[in-house]
Amino acid sequence: MLSLGLSLTLMSVAVSLGSVIFSRSINSLGKQVISAHTAGRKILGFFMTTLSCLSTAFSTFTSQNFGASKIDRIKEALKKIILIELGLSVFYILVIFIFGKNIFVLITNTSDEEIIIIGSCLFNSIEYELNCFSKRKSYRH
Repeated sequence: MLSLGLSLTLMSVAVSLGSVIFSRSINSLGKQVISAHTAGRKILGFFMTTLSCLSTAFSTFTSQNFGASKIDRIKEALKKIILIELGLSVFYILVIFIFGKNIFVLITNTSDEEIIIIGSCLFNSIEYELNCFSKRKSYRH
């Protein structure tokens, strides 16, 4: 139990430290980049929450069925959760692709063309992250 707590603490410290370093780097790039990055992360967070919750639910389902020695149910659920998360990822990518600029303007409440262009560049990485996140989270659990 102590080793689990220690590893989670170290992971939290590493993530926090990385976040501070990343924020400092972003802050040095100017107001437009800060605004675009903040809005992009909010949008990404909104979409990632669904995928993360599904993965957490699958993890609980897996634990219960593993304890009950029902491995066949775990295998069947894994196939379904992968399809659901990939489907949601494709849907989110389409939403970002079709309505991305509008969502970005709504979140930032700006008409500054430079911020919108930077935000559009961020959306390309968000589309990629959603697809990778969906695959990574399902296989990890």
